[in-house]
Amino acid sequence: MAKVIGSYLIAKQLKEEGVDTLFYLMGGPNFDIVMAAEDQGINCVDFRHEQAAAYAAHAYARVTGKPGVTTAASGPGTLNLLTGIYTAAIDCAPMVILGGAGPVHEIGREAFQEVDQQSIIDPMVKWSHRTTQAARYPEVVSMAFREAVNGRPGPVYIDCGADVLYEEVEEDEAISGTRATRRTRPAAEPGAIKEVIDMMSAAERPIIFAGGGAFFSGSAPELERFVDVTKTPFYTAPMSRGLVPEDNAVSFQGARSTAMREADFVLVVGTRLNWMMQYGQRFAQDAKIVQIDIDGRELGHNRNIDLGIQADAKAAM
Repeated sequence: MAKVIGSYLIAKQLKEEGVDTLFYLMGGPNFDIVMAAEDQGINCVDFRHEQAAAYAAHAYARVTGKPGVTTAASGPGTLNLLTGIYTAAIDCAPMVILGGAGPVHEIGREAFQEVDQQSIIDPMVKWSHRTTQAARYPEVVSMAFREAVNGRPGPVYIDCGADVLYEEVEEDEAISGTRATRRTRPAAEPGAIKEVIDMMSAAERPIIFAGGGAFFSGSAPELERFVDVTKTPFYTAPMSRGLVPEDNAVSFQGARSTAMREADFVLVVGTRLNWMMQYGQRFAQDAKIVQIDIDGRELGHNRNIDLGIQADAKAAM
């Protein structure tokens, strides 16, 4: 096979991962990533500021449930993505960020626009990586997509050195990306599900509170069916509105404060008891609370709960 450069290998793997849109602001050294992505049939959307490109990738993830992808030039270009990256992290939205960077072999020599982007971005993302071999780009990109959606979704970062992007390699010598043909979801224990049903059945004023975790797991059909069968009043967090149609007879968007205060049982599905929920204090102190979340760290965080279920929302519902 012919020789290709690192930028081509990135673009080809993006296509393999099912990427249909790339949000960017053109510059060096990511110019050829964008050109190669267009050659792969990916819709590349140009912006006037990198922050807007990052926000667009975040919005794409919120609408589609798939990782949004963005790229920017080295130094100030990539640093301009920071607010968008951090917003996606707080919102648990999957994103893949390709940051153009100075040549890896010139790190520490005050190269053009040299800044340790990876160290700056790393605390904001789930995973970050800088490869020194173009042949590894397919592998690294596939790793990035797995990390972005595995468990609690969030942004991931690949630091793309200019010299590695332009390095020539034999295409058949590149390390292929890998994936699971089929993946099962972490489900709740049957005994835990029975306990939830028993508590809900015994309650006089049960409610359901669902959020982003329910959205990204794709649990909308299961959640809507559960609401319809049990006739349990529900509320969805602001970033997940429409998860269950709000014209449903048991939706309580307009009376949420009263419903939350008076509920004697609350099923929390894929959302955090953070400042928006007054750290769980919007619910009555004697209310029974069950929390379902893919991230075990959220179970019982900020407020005592009666049952914590670490599971995928779709599998649990």
